[in-house]
Formats: sequence, structure tokens, C-alpha cells
Amino acid sequence: EGPGARFSIAFQEITVPHTTSRDADIDAATLALNATFEDWIRARPAEWMWIHDRWKQPGTANAPADDDD
Repeated sequence: EGPGARFSIAFQEITVPHTTSRDADIDAATLALNATFEDWIRARPAEWMWIHDRWKQPGTANAPADDDD
């Protein structure tokens, strides 16, 4: 914040498997990505910020509406 503020951005390569099962590859890559986020958040929870509700829970106020109409 303010004059002289400094920020650093960390990058980590996520290995994406390429097998005969595209769905399994996507699942594995997603798990690896989420594990990386979890590591970063657990290391510095006070620095974590997310601008939308990524983890919506069914049956709660923040759950997406059902479009059964």
C-alpha cells in the first residue's frame, strides 16, 4: 500500500499428464493446481485474497441456483 509498495509474484509449474484418459488428466492437473494453492494459503493465510466464491456449497445461500425449469 502506498508509495514504495512492493509485491512479488510466485509461479510454480503444474505438470499436466497426457494419457489416454483426458478426464483423468484434467482431474490430476486440477488436484495439483489446488494443492499448490493450498500450500501457498497455509504458508501465509493473512495474505490470501479471492474475489469470488470459488467453493460454492450445495444447499447454502451461496450455492448456484438450479435451472430445472
